[in-house]
Amino acid sequence: MPGDLPDSYTRMTRLLLLSTLLALASCSCGWAEQHPADAISHQQLGHRYLESYQLDRAIEELNAALRLDPNVAETHDDLGLAWVGKGNLEAAREEFEAALRLAPRYAEARSNLGLVLLKQGHADDAVSELRAAVELNPSSSQTQFRLGLALAANNQQEPAVAAFRKVVDLSPEFAEAWNNLGVALARSGKLDDAVAAFQRALRLRPDYAEARYNLGRGLVGKGEATEGMEELRKAVKLRPDYAEAHTELGLALLSENETSAGIEELRAAVRWAPNASEAHFHLGLALLNNDNRQNALAEFQKTIKLSADMPEAYNGLGAALAEGGRLEEAVPQFQKALRLNPTYVDAHYNLGIIYLMMSEFDRAIPELEAAVHARPGEAKYHYRLGSALVKAGELDRGIAEVEKSVELEPASPETHYALARLLMKKGDPKAAAQQFQIQARLEEAVRTQRLSHSQTVLHIGQGLEAMNSGKLEVAIREFQQAVMYQPDSVEAHNHLGVALAKAGNPEAALKEFEKATALEPNNPTAYNNIGSLLAGKGGLEAAIGNFEEAIRLKGDFAEAHYNLGLMLLRQGLRERAKSEFKKAHQLDPRLRAPQS
Repeated sequence: MPGDLPDSYTRMTRLLLLSTLLALASCSCGWAEQHPADAISHQQLGHRYLESYQLDRAIEELNAALRLDPNVAETHDDLGLAWVGKGNLEAAREEFEAALRLAPRYAEARSNLGLVLLKQGHADDAVSELRAAVELNPSSSQTQFRLGLALAANNQQEPAVAAFRKVVDLSPEFAEAWNNLGVALARSGKLDDAVAAFQRALRLRPDYAEARYNLGRGLVGKGEATEGMEELRKAVKLRPDYAEAHTELGLALLSENETSAGIEELRAAVRWAPNASEAHFHLGLALLNNDNRQNALAEFQKTIKLSADMPEAYNGLGAALAEGGRLEEAVPQFQKALRLNPTYVDAHYNLGIIYLMMSEFDRAIPELEAAVHARPGEAKYHYRLGSALVKAGELDRGIAEVEKSVELEPASPETHYALARLLMKKGDPKAAAQQFQIQARLEEAVRTQRLSHSQTVLHIGQGLEAMNSGKLEVAIREFQQAVMYQPDSVEAHNHLGVALAKAGNPEAALKEFEKATALEPNNPTAYNNIGSLLAGKGGLEAAIGNFEEAIRLKGDFAEAHYNLGLMLLRQGLRERAKSEFKKAHQLDPRLRAPQS
């Protein structure tokens, strides 16, 4: 997740509609045939029908009670609940309002009215009613929960967090409250706290698919893609028809360059939810990026059919048409995107590029200027605007834009080359020569970097082969060569550390592992290696800290779980150790708890 979580989170919030309707319909057999003659008896019978979810009978009896005595607030409240169960929210609202006219301090009726207002989309009014209900009955976790939902729907995330925290204080076992607390925290940008709340919900209800989904999104948003995708997979396993989870898993896979798997998840999303415009849109983008233009076109067209006011869909359709050489057809799609959102930067840029390709430079320039104005730090926008200006005959302005592109992206040999050619055209060979020299140096650096990387890979491979054969001195030399060619290679430092440790040089090994963590602070392997080294030197607490850090960075790191279990066992913490050994074995069946 990116830092802001989208509105799909609201689909997981669960409105507690009829908390008392838990009895089975068959429970009514002893009293269903009674025919009361007074209002109280009708009300009591209606209430029993309501509890057994026999809603039509409940409505009949409660209406009979009100005909005999319309001034009983509890009867109106029960009838309102029955109408909620039938889906008639307007009728329910009328009954709750009637109950409150008779008994203004009737907390339950006010809470129920707030819930109906929320379901009708009147979030402001819902918040007012639910705040009043909370004042009347501060100990009602159900009303506090509904208030949290209303505040969240009204985009008041911080107050929603406070409301949900009160709920879990009142009812610590309320899994839905922990889940919705996590949603509100995530929307407030507090991802660490949100993840902790989702995990708490899952400890209470391990099969809670929505909390799995939310946890997965939260972890992906924190940059913990592997762990996040695992939670999303669990969500779709719990609920195979969970289209949103398939969509998010697909997007996460695509971001990790697992293109085929990502596309399959997005296809699953549109199979389960054929009217989900966002899923069709993301599938279209994935197919377009995978050079499957024809199917991408079809997905963008489906998106537009489902959501005609979605500018991104028109932009995607335009891009697909343009990549297929259908420039004239692409133009109106970008124009539609801009009519829907005049500040849509990508559409301005794409339309400018199409006009540039069509040699309509006077039309290209204002579109590219709009893109540059909106994103002045984007090097390619300046470069393309410079190209359009030069072709329109404005050489000096064009050179200025390309120079700005070079300033923003100085490591691009192509841009230096383009600037050199423009300077030659202007008649400034000295400045042009300087740009050609920079281009040559950059291209040489790229060639050297590629050679260094290939040599590093070669030496790491030879070092691993030597280490597996027990030739530790040879392995150390090979890994040292790998580090020499690529000093910032985390992999080379880690392997060198392992070889040094095996050769009985723990101090040198520790230095290599520390270099690895300095280069990549989120590298779980390095922390696991440091933990193993410290454990061998007797530093149990420090070793445990490193194993825990490795697990925090990579929750499915089987070896780290096993190593942590060993340390905990040495400290006499048998239950915690047993838990870690169990996790390790689940992740890697080859790892088994040591025999006691």
